[in-house]
Amino acid sequence: MKKVLSFLGLVLLTNIALAQQAITETTINIKGEDKPAVSKDFNETARDIADALTDYFKTSENKKLRKRSGLYVVQEVKLDKVTGDDLDLYFNIEVKGRKKDKTTTVALAAHTSSPQFVGESTHVKIKQNIVAFIERIQDITTTYQKKVEAERLQKEAEEAKREKERLEKKAAKQAAKAAKMEKAANEAKANL
Repeated sequence: MKKVLSFLGLVLLTNIALAQQAITETTINIKGEDKPAVSKDFNETARDIADALTDYFKTSENKKLRKRSGLYVVQEVKLDKVTGDDLDLYFNIEVKGRKKDKTTTVALAAHTSSPQFVGESTHVKIKQNIVAFIERIQDITTTYQKKVEAERLQKEAEEAKREKERLEKKAAKQAAKAAKMEKAANEAKANL
């Protein structure tokens, strides 16, 4: 009986985890109007996601992710290099839940060069690119976290190298001092 309950609990938890990872249709309030968007929940902090997106757009697109009216905005981005449509992307990044059950929901709306936002009935190809991009946010965040960790480890290695060099200099000075004192002691013994 315990095995059956454990299995059912595992299935339930798996389904809950998968449900959290689904992409859903939503809206984002931009300049007082609700605009169509897609959203997905992530098990990352809002800060990590925002920092990762900032780094991603800075390095891959040479664009700045700016915060305006509670939204993160990046302008004139090409999500699809083939069609080359310039998009303005609007990210709403918010935390849901508390402590252990905390998730971060990222909603993404896109505005084309025309006065329309990408919706369900318009811009089918662009919407597919937006959905594909929101799917990649986890990978972008993981890559960013690894980059930050590598930079931190590199900095620690450089500090350890400097500390080693400092200690080697100190040890060399102490060895010279010890040799000088030993020489003085030997001379003092010889003069007795």
